[in-house]
Amino acid sequence: MQKNLATALLVPCLMIACLDAGAQRGGGGKSPVRTLLTDLQQAIPKATLTADQNTKIQTDVASITQAMHARRQGQSMDQDQLKATIDDLHQVVDSGAFQDGDQKQLDQDFAALQAQ
Repeated sequence: MQKNLATALLVPCLMIACLDAGAQRGGGGKSPVRTLLTDLQQAIPKATLTADQNTKIQTDVASITQAMHARRQGQSMDQDQLKATIDDLHQVVDSGAFQDGDQKQLDQDFAALQAQ
């Protein structure tokens, strides 16, 4: 379980590092995706995730990372698939595994993503 938790924390860290590098190159500020992933990274250690939820988060974050990388490279990305992945991630977050304060913050992050 500790290994799964460490992996779940590592993936968002790598994603955030990639997004930070892209934002610095592009002169952009903190994107809603970056905010979500930062808050998710902070919330995961306090959450009570099942092994399946942990795997789902890892998979969804990896898919979002790939889509954002493709976008930065000027490649097309499947907007419908990206939305479905974010919706899947939101379902895990809404499962009750996260503490109330973290849940509220993550819900705000998802709302900011939907507003884009």
